[in-house]
Amino acid sequence: EPLRITDDPNQPELKDGIRYIHPDKPIHFELVFARDQEMTRRFQFNIVDPEGKPIPDTTIEIRSDPAPTAAQISHGEFLRDSTYGPFVKTDDKGVLRFRMTHHLKRFNLSIKKPGYAPYWASWPVDSIPDKFTAILDAGWKVGGVIVDKAGKPITGAKVSPSVEYKKRPGDTSQLGVGTNIVTDDNGRWHFDYVPPSKAEVHIDINHPDYRPWRKRVARSEFEVIDNASPSARITLEEGLNITGSITDENGKPIAGALVRTKFVNDIREATTDEFGVYLLTGCEPKLTRVVATAKGRAPEVQEVEVAPQMEPVDFSLKPGGKIRVRVVDENGKGIPRARIFFQRWRSAWYNLFEFDNVNQYADKNGVWEWDEAPLDEFQADICRPGGMQLSNQKLLARDEEYVFKPPKALIISGSVVDAKTKQPVKKFRVTPGVQRDSSRSRLFWDSNDSFTVSDGKYQLRITDDDPAHFVRIEADGYEVATSRAFKPDEESVPYDFALKPARDIAATILTAEGKPAAAAEIAVGIAGSQISIREGRLGTRQTYATVLQSDEAGHFGIPPRNEPFQLIILHPAGFAYLKSETGPIPDPIQLTPWARIEGTFSIGNQPEADVELALGLNNGINASRDEGPSIFTQNEIKTDQNGHYVFDRVFPGQTRVGRNITYMVRQGA
Repeated sequence: EPLRITDDPNQPELKDGIRYIHPDKPIHFELVFARDQEMTRRFQFNIVDPEGKPIPDTTIEIRSDPAPTAAQISHGEFLRDSTYGPFVKTDDKGVLRFRMTHHLKRFNLSIKKPGYAPYWASWPVDSIPDKFTAILDAGWKVGGVIVDKAGKPITGAKVSPSVEYKKRPGDTSQLGVGTNIVTDDNGRWHFDYVPPSKAEVHIDINHPDYRPWRKRVARSEFEVIDNASPSARITLEEGLNITGSITDENGKPIAGALVRTKFVNDIREATTDEFGVYLLTGCEPKLTRVVATAKGRAPEVQEVEVAPQMEPVDFSLKPGGKIRVRVVDENGKGIPRARIFFQRWRSAWYNLFEFDNVNQYADKNGVWEWDEAPLDEFQADICRPGGMQLSNQKLLARDEEYVFKPPKALIISGSVVDAKTKQPVKKFRVTPGVQRDSSRSRLFWDSNDSFTVSDGKYQLRITDDDPAHFVRIEADGYEVATSRAFKPDEESVPYDFALKPARDIAATILTAEGKPAAAAEIAVGIAGSQISIREGRLGTRQTYATVLQSDEAGHFGIPPRNEPFQLIILHPAGFAYLKSETGPIPDPIQLTPWARIEGTFSIGNQPEADVELALGLNNGINASRDEGPSIFTQNEIKTDQNGHYVFDRVFPGQTRVGRNITYMVRQGA
């Protein structure tokens, strides 16, 4: 690093700009980094297995801005450029070493190695280490063959496994791999990166001529061993059709109109012919929204029940409404690229597929116009790039221009020190909190957006316009500290924390046999947090709480807190549920063994495969109180090819086992 010397800014300057040093007066200088935009730093990434052995020739996608070039790779191999960043490969010792600029806008690494679970390493740009070692878990390969009812292979079907990345220690956020696999000429597909913890994988299969298929497949049936070809079959049912005609307000057919519908994440679309007629194929027998759009016309939507031999779904499109929105800053100047993020229209809300093809960004003057808008009201968030968003603003076609003035982002920053010594607390965890509706609503802590700081200072950027925002600081050996409420229009706020030293809450977790419970999942529940338990494990997608694991000796520790809290501990050998209100946390903590339910599901005398079963809601931990965490338990499985099922992590006690049949709103008798 280049260095420069700067004088103390608190000392007065002489008029001629010269500082004279007197023998009887102290003079202070600071030695600081003077980073050069052209200078680079070295980063080394090591990849090993759980035993610490190097994993050679591993592919890594470097998602950084700017991205390293081939010339900057000193150990490993540059493979190719891609949309989000280059693909590279470690050397034969599992090492990747390259140089990168100091001034990065983002830095993420995606690691995929056949036979191992996927791994994601990400850091804030101001805390990227010089060296890091990723431990990949051994995984398994899932695969199969997609066929129609006649047993004929289906080519070109998109298969999307639902698998999450393993994250580096300290990163509790969740991220799905997001893979689309296309079946080959034989209908075969495979995915080589399933985590070992998953006995089942949820699969989404999409083909425009067939009904979407969304189910979990069992490892016992769909695992592909070594170099064998996938063989387990999945049969797709032929989709239903929706047809109809599109005309203008005078009954004249509209050619080239676009008609779309959506089943969960799967889109079906078609355009009208010269007679204004369309045909949507591959539809599901369920309630759905069908939207029609055409050039110069206002969109129309209908909610219909898809069924065989259903009536045509016809549309009459009127001339489009006109809306003009101007987004300005605090000085009245237009904000380029401000986003109009659609939220609600005619009872549908969030991520409106009806408006997928509509431009959402203002021009260089901060102006957004839509000449094919609905003739009735819709809602949208007005988002300032890098700044605050104004949520759920009502918009209706009219001649008068709408003007919105979203403020700058709320930036809360400061230092964290020891309340006694006044020395910086170097390492701590920052978690943002929010009160969404009013001062009487629950305070919600979003652990997915929490992060760890290692230099004694923090900065939090907030862009949601909720009424009140909070900051929580947790550090080992100190009481948990919570900030005051911050309003969304405060812009830049300095806020320092002085943490009170205190003993950590610590204990050792033991199984019923007295053995250490290593790698037990631990969730800390407080008011405003949410904990999901699925099949005796933490449901990562729906858990918003502090989560940690016990070490090899079964030991864990959390920062002390004055507020009431609850601990949920889950382990293959058992579970524990503790509340601080009932007394101190015991040490050691003895786990209660899981119960088990096993059986066969039959219709008559015939065992039935692929039947979804669930335990009653009374089995598990379920709580919802304003003064405590929201906790809910789900236990759902599917019978195998012989109709056999096993619930292997069941909370002891009386419960019900039954078929899991889901009824959707406004469907059924």
